Amino acid sequence: MQKFYYYTLPATAFIFSAIAAYQFFGNRTTASIEPSISQPGFGAVLKQIPTEPEPSLPTPEPGITPPIPVAIARTVTGSEKASIFQRVVDQQTSLGLCLDNDNLAANLDDTTVYQQGDDQYLVSVLCFMAAYQGAYEFVYVDGETITHSRLALAGFPTFDPETSILSNGYKFNGAGTCLEDSEYYWDGYSLRLVSASLIDGVPNGCADLGVRSPSADYLITAEGVGPARLGMTFKEFKAQLPEAATLEAVPLGVDLPAGWQVNLYGAAQFVVAFDGDSGDNLPSDQDKIIRIMVDNPSYRTAAGVGPGTPLSEAIAAYGPATLSYSTENESRELIQFADSPFSTDQTSWLFFRSNQWTLSDYAGIYPDRQDSYQTTTQYEDHAAIGSIWLTQY
Repeated sequence: MQKFYYYTLPATAFIFSAIAAYQFFGNRTTASIEPSISQPGFGAVLKQIPTEPEPSLPTPEPGITPPIPVAIARTVTGSEKASIFQRVVDQQTSLGLCLDNDNLAANLDDTTVYQQGDDQYLVSVLCFMAAYQGAYEFVYVDGETITHSRLALAGFPTFDPETSILSNGYKFNGAGTCLEDSEYYWDGYSLRLVSASLIDGVPNGCADLGVRSPSADYLITAEGVGPARLGMTFKEFKAQLPEAATLEAVPLGVDLPAGWQVNLYGAAQFVVAFDGDSGDNLPSDQDKIIRIMVDNPSYRTAAGVGPGTPLSEAIAAYGPATLSYSTENESRELIQFADSPFSTDQTSWLFFRSNQWTLSDYAGIYPDRQDSYQTTTQYEDHAAIGSIWLTQY
């Protein structure tokens, strides 16, 4: 995938993202995490110290159906692990991996490697240890191809080879006043967000830290996501990006044009698509944003709902939910809430996608799948929001 860098990466600059794609990167030395506020802005610095469903249906009730088959992974050790990690280290710069660590090879013992299939590997790389948790990035190795997952986590992630679930717990402060638990499913090709939940370590801990109320730089509205707005020109959009931001061309779907993913210090933030057809080249300055997709749990609505939010929590904020999919729309599963504050007009549309194709093919429970269009008010225990999309027509 083609990448375009706008600025030179400062050697000591770090991004803090307060929910899930926490950008903590640096040399492998002890560090302290010092956000300027509880949820700092888009370019905040981290210091290092040496088919539409029917509305108004009844509230869904959880249910359980058999999960999709899981390919059991194995933990790679010894010389095989060392060889795979060295291949990753050799491509550190081109991958944009642990950019401020100039001795990544020394982290072999802190690296874990897992295998699915014949030649597919997931590599968990410790970039550095902070005061009370680590900063990790994840890499895919598929035969001769090595790619960065664009997932960065602060905490202590663990991987269960039996379920192919990557779990992580992140502390927003040393006292554990507020924590986030997140899960990702590895299908052998990519890590897919399953859920991301805020947990109060003490009563009202997350609210008191300001974590439940996203700052403007991480806010999802009917008009945009963070600094990106529908209708914004590419020139205007570039002016809003942090200095270390990169753009990477990524597919949005088999029937959709490619989008441009905004990456910061190894972590994907969101994807924007423009009305011009620039191919693999950057959009022209006059091209306008017509689509935004976000699956980074750092970004949330004013009600605290975002990618990874369990469906039960989203229902508490937005009322009863209807899940639906159509085989004529690539079987993409959508969620509509009865009390959603986002109005749909003739020019734009905000919609929620489920976390389908993780622990099950669908987050909803559909008793009869004979028709091409399906709706339900029943959902799996693990059902959650997978991504949020904004589209302008």
